[in-house]
Amino acid sequence: MTDLQPAEIAELAEGTLINEAPLEVTGFSLDSRELTRGQFFVALRGSNVDGHRFVPEAFQKGASGALISDESYSEDRFPNVVLVEDVERSLSLLASRYRASFEIPLIGITGSYGKTTTKELLFSCLDQLGRAYRSPGNYNTEYGLPLSLLEMDPEVDYGVFELGLSHPGDMERLSRILRPSTGIVTGLGPAHLGNFRDLTHLAEEKLKMREEMDLQAPLIVNGDSLASLNKGEEMVSKIKGEGRPLFLYGLEGRAEGFDFDYDYSIREIRPKGVKGTAFEILTPEGAFTVRTSLLGRSSAYNALAAVVTALQLCPSSSLADFSEGLRIDPLPGRLRPYYFAQGVVLDDTYNANPPATRNSLALLKEIPAGRKLLVMGDMLELGERAKELHRSLSPSVLEAGVEGIYCYGQLSFHLFEQLRDKPRLSAKHFRDKTALIADLKDDLKNSGGGDQAVLVKGSRKMKMEEVVQALLE
Repeated sequence: MTDLQPAEIAELAEGTLINEAPLEVTGFSLDSRELTRGQFFVALRGSNVDGHRFVPEAFQKGASGALISDESYSEDRFPNVVLVEDVERSLSLLASRYRASFEIPLIGITGSYGKTTTKELLFSCLDQLGRAYRSPGNYNTEYGLPLSLLEMDPEVDYGVFELGLSHPGDMERLSRILRPSTGIVTGLGPAHLGNFRDLTHLAEEKLKMREEMDLQAPLIVNGDSLASLNKGEEMVSKIKGEGRPLFLYGLEGRAEGFDFDYDYSIREIRPKGVKGTAFEILTPEGAFTVRTSLLGRSSAYNALAAVVTALQLCPSSSLADFSEGLRIDPLPGRLRPYYFAQGVVLDDTYNANPPATRNSLALLKEIPAGRKLLVMGDMLELGERAKELHRSLSPSVLEAGVEGIYCYGQLSFHLFEQLRDKPRLSAKHFRDKTALIADLKDDLKNSGGGDQAVLVKGSRKMKMEEVVQALLE
């Protein structure tokens, strides 16, 4: 919990404190509906809603103060109102200056996939050695990152944060607030590709995180992702030429055509179906066998990124010191298994892009089930290549042994078209999710078996978790 006082908030945010009152600030909130007593309300102006409209409601719920730019809401009955010219700017300023009061390691994690799982793994590892903090949920945006920083207790030993990237320039703005002492790039793929020229442009934007880091601050990057890019070697050479500590990780052995060895690697990945994953991590000190409850090959990459970072932060430690920290349970919406009457449903509904979807299908292939089904919602923000990228999933679906696919949305129709005439595969497309759920439930019940595996995948806006909830009812 933050220890900021209203007067400090006003000073750091370059605002004027009105109606000062001795109230404890327990945290910060952008949403008056979710605000709890003691939180400081931040009245942001959105494209559709002006947060100032909800200032009275926030105080009715027990807000300890409010950051506002509309003077008409600085009424006598509202305590600790901080009046600023621009709430968004002042929120970033407040968070950036609060961050400056910490001298502990602060780790920034970005990537097209694996950010949150890597964050949770690293937090769990570091918490074995001291008191760690991590940003809640997916607080990785221009608003979420400042809030997560402001929630950090001044007594912690480590801070772990996500940095999201949707548009060019996002990474520079977020990194300027966090100023990471260590940076991680988990993986590069066509997420939000509609806002970038190509994958190389996306990678270059993500790697801009280092521009707000000290030159001595280490950068830890998924080498397999860089190796897949036309300019991957050029990027590595540029970073190394800056004199920055760079640690590459990936599958054992140098990637084909990639002229840089990995500092840390993984080998012998052994998926255990819905029971977890086992693999070996190769470090300069030797090989270590790791077991985690997380599912799929991607969990090995995420665990490796966490281990590499923890070892750099704590050089006197060994991988064995972090073994318990790697035993976290699957996160909600990220390949989390749930059992129901007809078998198991894999909830992978948090978000979707092509590489992450292929990883999930590779896991489905390893699951020993009598029948395998895929419920696929649209993968959004893929730009001009969206149709092509949906069609490109067809081989992975077939390799996974899927016997029935339920596609939902305009873009998933293009995957359906690729599969509709395939033998031994029932392919259906729906524009109505309720109809999809009803058909899927009938299909599962009429199959007559309790040994079926259903993978549910799709972008956040598609709300594919509703399918999972329906199956579990």
